[in-house]
Amino acid sequence: STISVSACGVYAWYGQTYTTSGIYSNTNSNCFTEILDLTITPSSTNTTTIVSPSSFTWGNTGITYTSSGFYMGSTVNCVTQYLDLTINSSGISEEEMVSFSLYPNPVSEALTIDFNGLSKEEYSIIDNFGLIVKRGVLENISTEISVSELSAGLYYFKIEGTKPRKFSKIN
Repeated sequence: STISVSACGVYAWYGQTYTTSGIYSNTNSNCFTEILDLTITPSSTNTTTIVSPSSFTWGNTGITYTSSGFYMGSTVNCVTQYLDLTINSSGISEEEMVSFSLYPNPVSEALTIDFNGLSKEEYSIIDNFGLIVKRGVLENISTEISVSELSAGLYYFKIEGTKPRKFSKIN
């Protein structure tokens, strides 16, 4: 009989370890021969690096992490996902940080940002996977940002400038 197997990186069969694709055979004690048609796909990894203010829910697993660490997610098509997470624990006081408020929250069309910045501040909107989906510059103390093109979900709003950064969740 013939069996066909696809494996990531390595496959063990009847005490033998295989790392290359090929046709292999094994004859057991009853003189029965089995054929293995083996396809090996090289394993690889993909690491996502995230800095978050207090916790992070990883879309790959749906798990919320509250401490820094290196986490393993799922393996799909022989690619294992890893998360290199740093929870921002800089010890910077709130007075030293850029202060802002955003409303309405939840939002569907336009988000208004009021902040205490004295100069232009860069902002970014980050999705739950840690990807920047929108960025720009806040030029006024009060700025309206269109978010109608974003899918419904949880996002993080981040301001960076000469002062340390600060995050806020957007629904």
